[in-house]
Amino acid sequence: MTDTAQTTPGEGGGVSRRAVMRAGVWSVPVIAAAVAVPARAASAGDVARVEFESNDVIDGAFPYIFLYDANDIGVEGVDVTFTVVSGPVEIDGGSIGTATSFTGGAVAFPGYTTGTGTAVITVQVGSLPTLTWNLTIS
Repeated sequence: MTDTAQTTPGEGGGVSRRAVMRAGVWSVPVIAAAVAVPARAASAGDVARVEFESNDVIDGAFPYIFLYDANDIGVEGVDVTFTVVSGPVEIDGGSIGTATSFTGGAVAFPGYTTGTGTAVITVQVGSLPTLTWNLTIS
């Protein structure tokens, strides 16, 4: 006669449910931390070039500004400061506002028109020289 080893639930012969649960509980915070921290956040220092899509504001729609790095790749997550120098344009009832670049390095002007004519807006991206954006509003 041959003896055959038999196990009942909870006795040897594998990994217990308790061990699996312990491993699962510890893996969740590690995975969450890995997802929450980007490999490298963009900064204004990554921006090598600023490009204006257009100088025309038509029916209140402002053109985008684009931020590019030295390899002509759009830089996302960079704050841009806009200051209205003159013209029929406001930013939240004032003249200064900030917007953050998003997909492809695009930046949307954070203000609106209050009429037609011409406007002058300065654009500041990090330590780059201040740019002047001359707009025609129709």
